[in-house]
Amino acid sequence: PEYYLLKNLRMMEWVFSFLGGKGIDEIELNEYCSISGFKPKEIRRLKEVFLSVAEENETKEFFLTKGGFMGMKCIENNPLADRITKCFGFENDADKLDFKSFLRSVSAFNYPGFKEKKLKLAFQIQDFDDDGIISKPDLMEYLRRITGSNSLLSESDMTEMVNEVFKECSSDPKQESITLNDYQQIVARLDFQSRLLLSI
Repeated sequence: PEYYLLKNLRMMEWVFSFLGGKGIDEIELNEYCSISGFKPKEIRRLKEVFLSVAEENETKEFFLTKGGFMGMKCIENNPLADRITKCFGFENDADKLDFKSFLRSVSAFNYPGFKEKKLKLAFQIQDFDDDGIISKPDLMEYLRRITGSNSLLSESDMTEMVNEVFKECSSDPKQESITLNDYQQIVARLDFQSRLLLSI
């Protein structure tokens, strides 16, 4: 009897520990709503998504690794996966995200009220060499990725498109770069918010 009692107590301890890891108390929930703009129901859903790919450390805290993030369905098949991963704060393989950081990054992509944040993310995604401007090679790389290997566009077609974009949009006298300010003026006229979304 003592053996089974001890076994049951351990099982209950494990269950409560597991549920506690998933639970969000009211204070936390209010904080998460404040930083993300999401409703409580969406925050709880995202917590479940986070826990499904997160790892637990020795102090029973859950963290998302770069590998875990890149293994998510909405990321692994995305042609811009490495750029999105960087936007989430993964600079190297050792970096980890807690739920609050994960939530903040998801909201930057998906919450409609964060237009300026989303615009900067879109710019960062296309700045492949991370030098603070979008160059012609950056835009060429972006076009190659989003059109894929089966694209009907040839390299010369894409080069022509890039040159036209720079003629129309670049404030650089040499038309060799697009700044964040240039980009803001271009994108402000477009419905880019509904297009830059992560289906998490």
